[in-house]
Amino acid sequence: MLGIKYEGQPVPLQADPTFWAAPKEEIDKHAQGCGPGPIGDYFVPDSVWGGLSIKRACRIHDWEYHIGIDKDFADETFKDNMERIIITNTKWNWLKTLRMAQANLYYKVVSYAGDHAYAVDKNNKNINYI
Repeated sequence: MLGIKYEGQPVPLQADPTFWAAPKEEIDKHAQGCGPGPIGDYFVPDSVWGGLSIKRACRIHDWEYHIGIDKDFADETFKDNMERIIITNTKWNWLKTLRMAQANLYYKVVSYAGDHAYAVDKNNKNINYI
């Protein structure tokens, strides 16, 4: 169920195979990034301390909510993908600590308060991209 794609990105991330197979336009429609929308994006940026982008992890997470993958599994994948990005792209331990703390906060928010977003977004389980 869990596919890993290595080519075309600096960090190997985990995602359901439908994420890799879906047309970009379809992903763009259902997976915008880390924030919950226009105003919410200001408070929930697509990057962690120092400007390191975690947008790809957020888009995978949005997509997995959209297709209705088990919420806990999607949330754990989100956390793992953020950690992969941070560990691979952070040289200094003090910065890694700050970035991991921010990623952990993002994970806790979706884990504890993401039920509504999950219920609303998992409206299409008939994804046929594989």
